Parts: sequence; C-alpha cells; structure tokens
Amino acid sequence: MFILPSVEIRWFGRGSPAPAMRAWFEAGERSPEAEPARDDRYLAHPDESLGIKLRQGKLEIKRRESLLEPLILPGVAGVVERWRKWSFALAEDDLPSEAWIAVHKRRLVRKYKCPDGRALAIAAAERPAQGCNVELTELTVHGDSWWTLGFEAFGAESLLRDCLEATARAVFVGAAPRFDVRDSYGYPAWLARLGGG
Repeated sequence: MFILPSVEIRWFGRGSPAPAMRAWFEAGERSPEAEPARDDRYLAHPDESLGIKLRQGKLEIKRRESLLEPLILPGVAGVVERWRKWSFALAEDDLPSEAWIAVHKRRLVRKYKCPDGRALAIAAAERPAQGCNVELTELTVHGDSWWTLGFEAFGAESLLRDCLEATARAVFVGAAPRFDVRDSYGYPAWLARLGGG
C-alpha cells in the first residue's frame, strides 16, 4: 500500500477533443507522450468526494480532503481540489463486476518539475520529487465519447498548490482554448453526472 497526496484541477467535455485543442496540447517546448490505452473500472456510488477505481491490478481509493481557491487565469477558470490516494495490490477477479463502470482511456501526458516556483517540462518517464502531470485523455463510457484535461501536482504537500499554478501558467500560453469553471470537477463528480452513482 502507498499513500499519495495531490492537488488537482480537471475539466470534462463531450465528444472528442477538438482539433484546435489537440494541436494546442501537442505544441510547446516538449511534445506530450502517448500512454498505452487502458480500461479502468470505477465503483458506482453517489459521493462526489470519493473515487474508487480498479486499475491494472490495483485498487485505488481517492478522497477529496478540501476545495481550494479556484484557479483563475485569462480565459481559464477551474475548481482546485486537494486529494489523498491509497493504492493496494488486488486481484480484480475477487470483486463483483456489476457494481463497476468501465471507462476506456487514451491519454496524452506532459510532465513538469517544479524547482524554485518554476515549472519546467521534462520527459514523462522522469520522476521528480516535486512536479505536475498534465493529461489530455479521450474517454469512452457506455458507448459515449468524452474528453478530460487534468493537472495533478505531486510531492511535498506544502508546495502542491504552487506547483499546480506554475504548471498551469506554463501550459496555458499562446492560443490556449478557453476552459470554464462549470466544466471543472473530478472523476467522481463526472461519473455521478453520467448517472453512475
């Protein structure tokens, strides 16, 4: 088992990412890296502050500890959440399948490290002590297509918000799309909006 604190911000939209959004995400000093497609399974329940997921032989439990001040940048507004995750090795065959929602994911990932209050783009395979993952993910659930853009800052808890903000300022440059606070929430809230909880 391991425990991981994070500060996160995320937006969801219906359909596939627009070509302009994909082009914006792929631009910059370091191109994003595509991860292998995967299927995660989420436990259906109504609590938007709790996420329970089966992922590649692990059970992950995430609890939202608090809502922080929103992120506000030119053309961008979003809800910032503080989460804590517990991860356990698990044989998925031990759990009943009818209670879980399957979500197919295809992710493009960028990674940043955060030394001295700055956000510097690095390779996705690097493991800095303080950093932030940024993902543009295509989702398929119940046969419907969605996308999500997410930021997940990790490392020392006292620096998480600063790292997330520095990364957001580095990412939302140039001809960045607009992101509205009405579309900003975590996976548990998204799944509840789908009627899964």
